[in-house]
Amino acid sequence: MSVADAICASIALPDELPPVRVSDSYTTNPVALAKVNQDIKLNWQGPATGVVAESEQLAFVFRDALRFCVYYDKNSAAQTYRYNWIQFPGLSAWVVNSFQEVDIPVCAGLLDITSAWNPHGDLYFAGDADGLGYMWMDAGVKLVVSDAGTLDNGYANLWHYTQGQRITVQQLGLPGNGTVTFTIPFSGYFGVSVMFPTAAANHTIRVYHEDITGLEVWRHIAVPDAAANLPRVQSLCVSAVSALWRNTASYDNAQGDVGAVIIGPGYEWWSILTPPSNASYSGLAALFPNGFKSFFAAKGIYTFLKPSDEEDLEFKTDIKTYPAGEWSYARFNLRSNANYAALAMSVSLDAGRDTTLRLAAHIQYETNDCWADARVPEANVDDWLTAVKMLANVPNITENPLHIKSVLNAIGKVGLVLNSVQSALAPVASGVASLIPGGAVLAKIGQASLPYQRKGWQYLADYGNKYDDGPRTNVDPRQM
Repeated sequence: MSVADAICASIALPDELPPVRVSDSYTTNPVALAKVNQDIKLNWQGPATGVVAESEQLAFVFRDALRFCVYYDKNSAAQTYRYNWIQFPGLSAWVVNSFQEVDIPVCAGLLDITSAWNPHGDLYFAGDADGLGYMWMDAGVKLVVSDAGTLDNGYANLWHYTQGQRITVQQLGLPGNGTVTFTIPFSGYFGVSVMFPTAAANHTIRVYHEDITGLEVWRHIAVPDAAANLPRVQSLCVSAVSALWRNTASYDNAQGDVGAVIIGPGYEWWSILTPPSNASYSGLAALFPNGFKSFFAAKGIYTFLKPSDEEDLEFKTDIKTYPAGEWSYARFNLRSNANYAALAMSVSLDAGRDTTLRLAAHIQYETNDCWADARVPEANVDDWLTAVKMLANVPNITENPLHIKSVLNAIGKVGLVLNSVQSALAPVASGVASLIPGGAVLAKIGQASLPYQRKGWQYLADYGNKYDDGPRTNVDPRQM
């Protein structure tokens, strides 16, 4: 089995297989590896009002370390929160002493201690477009800009990023040594600028946004421990991403459908939310009739992100550090050309909405940290491009019980792939003594059907062509 085969399998099954070091076309610097995963409980019960209907749940998965997943939360308990805008830990105020308009260089929102909950975690990151920072805020959120400087009056401007453009939403007067409050009119990515046309004295600007009424929210989640590890990162590449959405409710309760589609660059995820009827299982199916695949909700769904091209392998240098080791500029790219996944589940019964979304990613990063296991990649760009071509024939949306079989069967090594991958990865990702046995992988994914619990990969070899991977609706897994 070639190195390209190993890369192909690693990209398609990042939760089961180890990452592979690959150099991009610009550098052969040593790189360290990280394999991360995260389980998100998506148990949704709540009022029928809101952007997303009561029976529906949506999630989006990205090739971004700082915006790994976005998913809907009805906030049924009407909890409140506040995020203070920061540039890096310790810097939550900006001194403005210019007559010209100044954009607030926000990089993240830091949860305030007064918050009742943390919908985006203790820290969530801003998006970047043309070097400007934009924070995600949901409709109805209050954005507060304060000036602790002189009494000279100025202006605060609220900007919205969409379709590659920065659009003015509203301008309000900012009184010297006072505050101004914007009400976010619709959900999206917003930025703030200030201007004091009549005075050059120092103005200390602080910004925060808060929900004081308990609004629904599109939660933004970074990869686990992103902020804690940023100081050691010089540049990074997210080489593999997968999502496994399991319905752990009983079969009788999990009546409904689950589906997914891979969306290409240029189609901004938040544009799917308008009109609200699009933000649903049926809405996604109607918007993307050629790519949307659906399965029985009780069986769940698996998807992974195929690399679009060589650009997905390039190391991103959007992260800088101060001498003290604190990150000062860390944003995800709002203009990214990478594909992303949209997933939707529709289940009519509250008791059937006990689901878990398991995310996995492989991250390669350049670092000067001597504690990190950084090595020069043995695999090169040609290996990567060969793997990308191979992946064109690998299904990246399958039903959960068959996703391992589907991937390995498409690569063409069903019966022998475990040993082949392990052997091929030995010189590439040394230190990997063994991979997860096939039986453990299947047990981990939690199959209820007895045949899928057989140990080893030989079962997959014997039954590699028994089932097709086309869309299924309302198929009882107990009949498989």
